[in-house]
Amino acid sequence: GQITFNMVKNDIDHLIQLNCSTLEGMAKEKAIAIKYSKQDSVSLCLDASQISEVIFRMMQNAVKFSPEHSEIEIQVLVHPETKAQSKCLKMSISDQGPGVPENEVKTIFEKFSQSSRTKTGAGGRGVGLAICKEIINKHQGKIWVKNNPTAGATFFIELPFLI
Repeated sequence: GQITFNMVKNDIDHLIQLNCSTLEGMAKEKAIAIKYSKQDSVSLCLDASQISEVIFRMMQNAVKFSPEHSEIEIQVLVHPETKAQSKCLKMSISDQGPGVPENEVKTIFEKFSQSSRTKTGAGGRGVGLAICKEIINKHQGKIWVKNNPTAGATFFIELPFLI
């Protein structure tokens, strides 16, 4: 609750590309391919350093918990304005790691919460996802996770186009 935000128009593609470059070495060590797809270049009002931190933490977790020779997929879509919702950006980061136990999906974004599948020493202190949630909430967005049908999990971030 102590973070100050500098909300200006930023290109989300640029932030994702920067984080892909930053994590390239870590991914190469495990022979993990990072695939990024987008509809168009998208600019929206956000705090670039804070959203970049969220993207970094999400991608870093995906690399950290994915097995060797796997794939991480990042997608960015723009959902048009409807009666129920304003125009928003939806980003997803999918991995092929252990996933999140179903009984932990709702609590994984709480402070000091770690998945029981990551308590092998590979995890952190359990504050990273809580920080991400706080940043996304301050942007009036949403963040959530769903397990993939075969393996791994997909983390979703939804950000409104703020004026």
